[in-house]
Amino acid sequence: MLRTSLLLCCAAIVAWATTARADEVLVTALAGEVGSLSAGGPLAPFVRLKPGQDLRLAEGARLKMVYLGSGREELWLGPGKLAIGESMAVGQGMPPARIRVLAGPVVRQLAMTPLADAAVGPRPRRQRSIPAADAIQRIEATYRQLRADAAVDDLDPELYLLSGLMENRQLERVEETLTDIIQKRPGDPQVKLLAALYRKSLRNAREAGKSNSTTRSFQ
Repeated sequence: MLRTSLLLCCAAIVAWATTARADEVLVTALAGEVGSLSAGGPLAPFVRLKPGQDLRLAEGARLKMVYLGSGREELWLGPGKLAIGESMAVGQGMPPARIRVLAGPVVRQLAMTPLADAAVGPRPRRQRSIPAADAIQRIEATYRQLRADAAVDDLDPELYLLSGLMENRQLERVEETLTDIIQKRPGDPQVKLLAALYRKSLRNAREAGKSNSTTRSFQ
């Protein structure tokens, strides 16, 4: 019964998580004016792009994105136009991108960040059984290393930590981490959006847990 209960509780996490496609590109940071020439309108952080989309970056704009199939991370600075390709983006009239390749486990967790694009529906993902203490310790150790190596304003380490904690159903820890990020970066619109996305996921997870408990009580 305990194992069944835990697996049922995982259903709420499936609602927010997504499985990466190799050709998708996750926007992990955005500042300034970045518009989509393909879809029209401004681009938001925490959305996925696909090959063939074109963007325009205004003067002073900053865009960071990760190719989920390869782990290639690109940081672009405006102004200029950007064409999203199969394996890399191509800039027009702008400085070359700053490139690095992220480790596979890090990319896997970043890929499960809840999306701001409502047009992208949820996809099934592998569910965790009872989270082992050493799994949480590995996530925390990797986070500490990522944070030590990252710039102060880089949210990648926190995206990794939040995703890992959520996957392992550490809901209170997710809430605590969000509070900590908000306190450290008050007024940051990107942090505000990230917190809203995760708090929606937390509500769904808790409501699903209550619903499953009620259902079992009548069985």
